[in-house]
Amino acid sequence: MKKPKKITLATTTKAGTGTGNIVGLQDNENRVRYSDGELKEFESIILEKINLAKGLYNDLKKTALEVGESIGEKRITNAFQNETGSELQQENMYLAERQEKLITNLENALVRIKNKSYGICCITGQLISKERLRAVPHTTKTCEVKQQQETPVIKMVKSEKFEPMMAY
Repeated sequence: MKKPKKITLATTTKAGTGTGNIVGLQDNENRVRYSDGELKEFESIILEKINLAKGLYNDLKKTALEVGESIGEKRITNAFQNETGSELQQENMYLAERQEKLITNLENALVRIKNKSYGICCITGQLISKERLRAVPHTTKTCEVKQQQETPVIKMVKSEKFEPMMAY
C-alpha cells in the first residue's frame, strides 16, 4: 500500500487566502486525465442520472402545480388544510429547484467530458477517484478537498462529541 502523500493547497477564507494541508492517497498522481474509454463510462452514468433527475423534476413540478390548483379550486375553509397544502406545494417547488440545479451540474459535467477536463479537481489539479465520480458524477473536487472545505457546523455534526438536543 502506498504511503499517504501530503498535499498543500490554497484555500480562500473571508479574511483572505490561507494554506491548508490535506493528507490522502494519490492513486492517480502520474495521470493527467482519464482516458477516452473511462470518460465514455462516466458519460453514460451522467446521461442516466440526467434522465432520472429530469423525470423526478417533471413529477415534482406537476405535483406542485396540481396542489396549487387544488387549493385554488376548493377554497378550503379549514385554515390548517389550506396551510398544509401550501406547504406541500412550496416543498415540491423547493425539491424541483434542487433537481433543476442537479441537472445543470450534470450537464456541466458533460461539457467537462467533451473538453476532456472531467474528473480533475478544480482546487488541486489531481484526478478525482473513480469511486467518488461514480457516486457523485458532477463533483469537481476530491473527497479530501471537500472535507477540508466543510463548514464547522457540518464537522461538529459528524464528530462523536455532537449530541442533538432533545425536545421535551
